[in-house]
Order: sequence, then C-alpha cells, then structure tokens
Amino acid sequence: MNLIKDEILFFFGENPKTFDVIVIGLVSILLGIFLAFFVPVIKETTNMLQKVIIVLIAIDDLGGVIANFTKSTNNFHASSHKLRLFFYSLHILQPLIIFITFKTSISFFIFSWLYSVLAALLVTEIIKDDYKSIFASVFWLIGIVVCIYIINPPVIVLWFAITFLTKLILGYSINHFP
Repeated sequence: MNLIKDEILFFFGENPKTFDVIVIGLVSILLGIFLAFFVPVIKETTNMLQKVIIVLIAIDDLGGVIANFTKSTNNFHASSHKLRLFFYSLHILQPLIIFITFKTSISFFIFSWLYSVLAALLVTEIIKDDYKSIFASVFWLIGIVVCIYIINPPVIVLWFAITFLTKLILGYSINHFP
C-alpha cells in the first residue's frame, strides 16, 4: 500500500484535486488511444505491440505534461532537489523505449533525451528565477525546430518529441506556483 501511495505522490503530488487526477487520466488515455488507433499514419504503419506502447507512453508523457502544470505536482517536485534529479534520471526510459520499438535514429534518441533533460536542468538548477520562463520558452522552441527540421524523426514518433520537450522544459523546469 505504501508503494502505491508513493507512486501517486510522485505523479500527482500532495493533495491533488480530484478534478486534476480525472482530467489527467482521461485526456492521456483518450489521446493515447486516438494516436495509436485513429491517426492514419500511425494506425496503418504500426503493429499491435507498437500501438500498445504508444498508448502506455502517451499516458505517461501526455499525463505528465498536464500534471506538471497542476499546483499539487508542481509544488511537490519543486520542494525537493533530490526528487527533481531522480525525475530527470528516469526520463531516459521513454526515449529509449521509442528508439527500440520504432527503430528511430540514434540522433532522435539522443536529442529527445539529452536535449530535453539538459535544457530542463539548466532552467531548473542554473538560471535565475526571473529568467526561467523566458529561457524555458527559448529552449522549447529551439528543441521543436531542431527536432522537426534537423533531426526529422518519423511522423509516427513526432508527437512524442514535441510532448516530451513540453513536459520537461515548459512543464517541469518552471515552478508555476512559487
């Protein structure tokens, strides 16, 4: 029971609003299903295992985007330096799973993981509070442009790159409720 409580705390923070948890769950599940089974280019070019992985990663990634903008998750993670570093260290897993499952380029794997984490770490740990939002926005925009036009990943994983950048750089690295 304590493990479940710790996981809920990690994803939703202390005392999350029921509304927030419902929205995070519904939106991430529905968008994951939509991506895997209704977006033509993904639906037509992926097998069932890949579709399941898309849904699971979408639940975590898209849910994380929304959760990082809630007061409960934001304040919980902003309160602990060690927790933030642990959070960043976990975020090699999603790009690695995408890399293995969809046989993307090594440049896509390294970029989606390393650029996102390093940019978020810079904003979180080095840049002064008054400048965090502006630098996060700049890093996010650079990341999207570089990803789309230089890394040029397959369309079936482009959603992941954009939401991963959003989750870590815009969502997680800024304390939205100081």
